[in-house]
Amino acid sequence: MHYHIQKFKKAPFVIFGILGICFLTFFISFFLFFKVKKIIIISQESTLFGLNEIGEKNIFFLDFAKLTAYLLDQNPTIKSVHLEKKYPDTVIIKTEERITYAQIFVGDKKINIDYDGFIVAYHKENLNEYLRPIYMDRNPPVAGNSADVLVLKAIRYFDEFEKIDQNLEKVTVEDSSNSYILLTESQITLFIPFSEDPKIISSSLQLILTRFRIEGKRVTKVNFLFDKPIITLANE
Repeated sequence: MHYHIQKFKKAPFVIFGILGICFLTFFISFFLFFKVKKIIIISQESTLFGLNEIGEKNIFFLDFAKLTAYLLDQNPTIKSVHLEKKYPDTVIIKTEERITYAQIFVGDKKINIDYDGFIVAYHKENLNEYLRPIYMDRNPPVAGNSADVLVLKAIRYFDEFEKIDQNLEKVTVEDSSNSYILLTESQITLFIPFSEDPKIISSSLQLILTRFRIEGKRVTKVNFLFDKPIITLANE
C-alpha cells in the first residue's frame, strides 16, 4: 500500500512535466515557424535602411506602427511606408519616394527638396533641369529634416505664381534685408518682405500686370517693401 501511495503522489509531477515539454515544444515551434525569413521590398530606392528591425523576428509580434516610424526616420528620402504580413514568414514593404520639387543653392552647395521642404538628395549631374532654384546666403537645413519656414514660403511662391501663369525663374532668400527677391520668366523682379503671404502677392501682381497691360506698358520691377507697391515700367 505504501508503494502505491508514493507512485500516486509522483503522477501529477509527471503529467505537469509532459505538459511543460509539450508547451515548450509548441512555443519553440511557434517562434521558428512564424519567424520572418523573407522581406519583399517594392520601392524605387536601391537601398532601404532599418531592415534589421524586421528580420528574424516573429511575424505575430511585429509592431507595424513603430516599424513604419522607424523606417521613415532611417530613410528620409521616403515619404510613406506600407507594411503587409504574408503568413507564415514574409513581410512586404511598399514605399513612396519623395519627389524633388526645388533645389537650394548655398554657395557651391546644391541640395534638393520636395514640396513639403524635406531634403531628399544632394545634387547629381543627371537631375531634372526644371528643378525650381532657391538661393540662400546661409547653410540649408540638415539632410532629412524639414526645411525652415522661409524655404517653405519660397516653395509657395513658385506654386502660387504658376497658378497665374507667371512662372518664376528663381527665388532668392535675402536675410540681410528680410526679404525675398523673385525673378519671373518674363524678367519681372519683385522685392517682397518675409512677412507677406504668397497668395496675396500673386493676386496683387496679377492686378498690376493687367492694369498696365491695358495701358500698353510693361512692368519690369515691383517693390512690395513699402506700404504701397512701387512699380517700375520699361524705359523708366
